[in-house]
Amino acid sequence: MEDKREKGRAFTNGLLVFTIIIYLFLLLQIIVFKTLASPLDLFTGNHPFMRSVNLIPFKGMWDDELTAASNRTSLFGNVILFVPLGLLLETFAPQGKRGAARSLAIIAAASLLFEGIQYTFAIGVTDINDLILNTLGGLAGILIYRILLRAADRNKARTVIAVAGGLVGVAMVLLYVMLLLANA
Repeated sequence: MEDKREKGRAFTNGLLVFTIIIYLFLLLQIIVFKTLASPLDLFTGNHPFMRSVNLIPFKGMWDDELTAASNRTSLFGNVILFVPLGLLLETFAPQGKRGAARSLAIIAAASLLFEGIQYTFAIGVTDINDLILNTLGGLAGILIYRILLRAADRNKARTVIAVAGGLVGVAMVLLYVMLLLANA
């Protein structure tokens, strides 16, 4: 019986590691490499120079020059992009309020790191609004995890997150490969 539980834990952990790898790859693709033909262009400077900074919260969060659909995509995209990070961090965090606070701090730091990379390499807009929205997305992930814990014990919650993450990860890999093949 114990051997079966160990195999189950190992499978869950393997799925979580797979999910984390795919998630980090997608984050890098979406945030850092979105305007680059090749990741090496980040270091060669062979990319469009795009550097601007917004340090005023909520300024320009809704851009009147864009369509409502573009604004919603930007707002919700920044939130949704970091929901998995909140879920995954909570899966590994110690239980209790300190764990959630630590996870939220890591989420904010990760968002700040990505904003700093965009500024440093001039590959995007460094925006406090992105930091706010990304952190809200991570908070939503933390809250979703806490709701899962009310419905199931910690091991079942981890399994649900691992299986869902694994399925989404496989779907994302397949979509990415199809995009590569379509653009080849």
